[in-house]
Amino acid sequence: MLKRTLLNALTFVAAGRKFITPVHRAFISLLLTPLFSVGCARPTMTTGNRASPLVYVALGDSTGIGLGARDGGGYVDQLFARIEQKRPGSTLLNLSVAGATTADVINRQITQLDGTRATLVTICIGVNDLLRGREAKQFAENYETLVAKLRQPGRLIVITTLPDVASAPEMQGIADDSLRSRLEQFNKAIEAIAGRHGVPLADLYKLSGEMVGSRPEFFSSDGLHPSDMGYARWTEAIWPVIAQAIDRLSPMGHRESYQIPVVRNTVPQVLRVGGNLLPGIRQWY
Repeated sequence: MLKRTLLNALTFVAAGRKFITPVHRAFISLLLTPLFSVGCARPTMTTGNRASPLVYVALGDSTGIGLGARDGGGYVDQLFARIEQKRPGSTLLNLSVAGATTADVINRQITQLDGTRATLVTICIGVNDLLRGREAKQFAENYETLVAKLRQPGRLIVITTLPDVASAPEMQGIADDSLRSRLEQFNKAIEAIAGRHGVPLADLYKLSGEMVGSRPEFFSSDGLHPSDMGYARWTEAIWPVIAQAIDRLSPMGHRESYQIPVVRNTVPQVLRVGGNLLPGIRQWY
């Protein structure tokens, strides 16, 4: 309506209401079009907008809430800072809980995803299964169920292998061959599930193994959880996998129309979930 009004006014001024042909009006309309496309266009989300925001949901244990860090936060906060740079306006929902196992993630964490329209989910879970003596078969079944429940069109899932907690300073003299063997089996199960479901995988086991011994500053004062520097290294290992996957993800999550969901940033809970640790182990993960 505004464009038509101005078009008529310009026609009147330019020609004194005489000898205005349709060709003249078309030419004037073309002159006005760039003005209105810049000044009056409303911002919209289109499938070609590569900067479309993501809803990032983190599932995990105490490392997800950054236990052991003092200033820099855990890997989730650091990853989200990079996600915001790549996809401005993105939202974080951190459901990680200290002491959580794969069963806890299935029964307590992913049940909170309904209505969030999560487009990116990271999973870093399993150390507490290990420290509680869970067998590899049960762990693999739980992890398979977890990934299968999370998969849906337009959702990106990134998982990690378990860090080498058996070699952490706190575990010296405690971790035996049985624990190390189960840790290896757990990670083989994660790798197999990632391959089976086509899920991107970040290798924390290799990274944490390199941190042991030569870089004790990568561990917090408890000798088990990463320090600020340790979490920074975790972020460096996980981020390239996420960044590459985001680049391949459809800007709108394979949806024709999209509304940015409102998801409040939540304060991660520090809870002690029931269960017994193996003898000699003094704290949850």
